[in-house]
Amino acid sequence: MIRRSLLARWMLITSSVVALSLMTWALFSLFNVKTPEPARVMPVAHADPQHQEIWLIAGSALEKLAHFSAAQSVLDHPSTWVSLSLSGRGIPYGWHITPFVHFASEAALVKALRHGTVPKGIKGLGYDNEGWSLTPLIEQQHPAQYVEAAAAIAHHHHWAYLQLGNLPVHGSPVGGARFAQIIDLQVQSSERIPAVYLRRVRALVAAARHLNPHVLVIAGLSTNPPPGTPVSLNELETDIQETRRFVNGYWLNIPTPGLACPRCGPQNVSLAEKLLAWIAHQHINS
Repeated sequence: MIRRSLLARWMLITSSVVALSLMTWALFSLFNVKTPEPARVMPVAHADPQHQEIWLIAGSALEKLAHFSAAQSVLDHPSTWVSLSLSGRGIPYGWHITPFVHFASEAALVKALRHGTVPKGIKGLGYDNEGWSLTPLIEQQHPAQYVEAAAAIAHHHHWAYLQLGNLPVHGSPVGGARFAQIIDLQVQSSERIPAVYLRRVRALVAAARHLNPHVLVIAGLSTNPPPGTPVSLNELETDIQETRRFVNGYWLNIPTPGLACPRCGPQNVSLAEKLLAWIAHQHINS
């Protein structure tokens, strides 16, 4: 009886592994992509001498800031990567930024590519796989396989690959750096204590660059991070001052409480405006 039970369990596990392998093979075959290799240096938008930092921001957030002069001063340049909606919205008229799209689900990515709904002219593809309802359970259980698939699709289309999720790949929260041109460190939950934020950033940057010396590393900042305790302007300024020499830039998050951030506080656009005004003032005086 015990042998039968063990045999049945072994057969179930084996069939699951085989099914996952077949799904990945089908994904590669569907888009005629090759098995991913470690990321090589790809053309990635770089700043001019006055804008060395890379910024990532959602198009929906940028739309709320575009009227603000300091936002244009800091963000209107090719080193700013703006995540577009599938409708292509998110680029203010006349701005010179770098557009990309990102998905929390491999299934959603495949569907968009199959139906031709990915906006034209994008320069990058991001995969934001996390332990949340937006990423299917099978992708959470096998993150390495899906990260490699997403990176292979991005490189097949000559897009930069942005690793935005923090699920461990081969045991490391920055394991996706091996296949990425840009990797985001989701450290915004520590931003209220700059010393902790700095310690986490330094450790993760070192780990990411050990895997891929060419990867560009950005750190997450949020105007209203979980668990909802307000963050101050001074804390954000200190986070940037302490970590600027270690990272290539930042992802400025202005989340809205909901599925993507159920524990976030109320959206705080004014704090983002104040932070950008501080950064713009630094640019003027540098």
